[in-house]
This record gives sequence, structure tokens and C-alpha cells, in this order.
Amino acid sequence: MADSIDFTKKYGSRALIAGASAGLGACFAEECAKRQMNVAIVARRLGKLNEVAGSLKDKYGVETKVIVSDISDADCAKHIYEAVSDLDVGFYI
Repeated sequence: MADSIDFTKKYGSRALIAGASAGLGACFAEECAKRQMNVAIVARRLGKLNEVAGSLKDKYGVETKVIVSDISDADCAKHIYEAVSDLDVGFYI
């Protein structure tokens, strides 16, 4: 059963989720937060990211980091790396 896995033990304290402002990305972020993983969420739309981050923080008490970036931009990977280089990211979606 997937729910019996301690994600923080297996993957560390934080998940990085791209495309997290809506749809599957937001669902993945919520599933990670349910498992008490702090989340760094990436998408183009700051307003939507802030909504998702606030909801996850309120609902599950996890830390959230919002990263505004378009994954189709050439420098996106560098931007994301700089934003999370000081975090324990062990799970990427």
C-alpha cells in the first residue's frame, strides 16, 4: 500500500513539483503535502502558485516555496536550481 511508505524517510524533507499551479501538478503537490513533505512548487502563474501554496500550508502544515518559472524557458533549470540549492530536495515531479 503506497500510503504506508514514509516519504520523508525515503526521499527527504522536500519535494519539487513543476507545473504545480493546476491539474496534475497541483494534485502531486497535495499528495506530497499529505505525506508531510515540504514542497517547492514551480509554475508560470504567481497568483495560482500562491493559492496552491496557501492551501497546502493551511491544510497540512507544511512549508512551501513558490518558484515562478516557465519550464519552456532555456534558463529555467538554472533558475530552479538557484531557488532550491539550499533545500533538501529528494523527490522531483
